[in-house]
Amino acid sequence: MRRRSKDAKGSGGSSRGRGSRVVIVVLIVIVVLAIGGGVFAVSNIMRSDYENSSSGGDSSFGSWWGGGATEEVEDDSAYLPTPIIATSEGIEIHSAVPANHLTEILIHNASYSYACPIETQLTEATNVDVIAAHGTGRDAKAQPTGDAWMTGEFIRCFRSSNGGPRMSAIDCGGAPGTTVYAPVSGTVVRVTEYKLYDEYPDIRIHIQPDGNSDLDVVMIHLQNATVEAGDRVEAGETPLAQIRDVYAYIGDEMQLKDYTAEDDMGNHTHIQVNDKTDKKYHGLDE
Repeated sequence: MRRRSKDAKGSGGSSRGRGSRVVIVVLIVIVVLAIGGGVFAVSNIMRSDYENSSSGGDSSFGSWWGGGATEEVEDDSAYLPTPIIATSEGIEIHSAVPANHLTEILIHNASYSYACPIETQLTEATNVDVIAAHGTGRDAKAQPTGDAWMTGEFIRCFRSSNGGPRMSAIDCGGAPGTTVYAPVSGTVVRVTEYKLYDEYPDIRIHIQPDGNSDLDVVMIHLQNATVEAGDRVEAGETPLAQIRDVYAYIGDEMQLKDYTAEDDMGNHTHIQVNDKTDKKYHGLDE
């Protein structure tokens, strides 16, 4: 009996052992499937959050899903062609930055006397008020496009060390990487890499405007130029380059920074119209 019991126990134990193993295997399969489903669900949530972040939501999952956080790029098409912001020597100057990315417009005296005077229909702001409010409060969505004048205010500053007319250079503000559009219609004459203040890398674009071959429209503080000499450009709609992060070079010397949002560094593209017939002008020399 004891042997039989032992045999029975051995036999019965083996059967139950196989049954137990089957049960364990089944449980393992269930657990694996459950974990797999959970991972799939979590991955879907992460993907969903990432896709939401790419369309304007929280981008914190961007770095999880490869490539880092993705910043939404707003379509400029509804704001093109950009409106007129100034005139000089009979030519109309359009904003180089579309209203949806424009921080502020600052007009100041250029460095040299060969720069042509600039006129504008924008209202001159009271600088101390702009500083206090961190901007003029221009409504981007209310701005016209094409051959109409921009509305709102501009900031005027005077730089005592500069020799140009009191209003002869325009700073169109925008964040680094913002697309810059042609301020005038005409032909690109030159795209030059040079040293800003003889020290920092920068790009300068020269455009001969339609209707006045004696003028040279010059833009600086640029990167990633998309045009070259000989290209035809249309005012307010042909992309030229992107705004360069000049603040990274000169820090708080960036004048526009005093008049923009607290988290804005005052980066911009600089526009001026030069008189090519002036003997002092050598901007197009080889």
